[in-house]
Amino acid sequence: SANGVTVHPWGAEQSFSDAVEALRNCYGDKQGKPFRVWIDRISGQQIHSDTWVVKFRKWEFY
Repeated sequence: SANGVTVHPWGAEQSFSDAVEALRNCYGDKQGKPFRVWIDRISGQQIHSDTWVVKFRKWEFY
């Protein structure tokens, strides 16, 4: 949902809208350079009727 929250590995919470806004500063950061992101080992667990914890491993290739 648009009202979701991201919880970073170090415990900090950030709204989805703030997370997307923060990405605006990264636009063009890798422009002109090969860059790939691979996500695997995705698992999800419902911990409340409207709350999920999703874990994954992210790989970045430059």
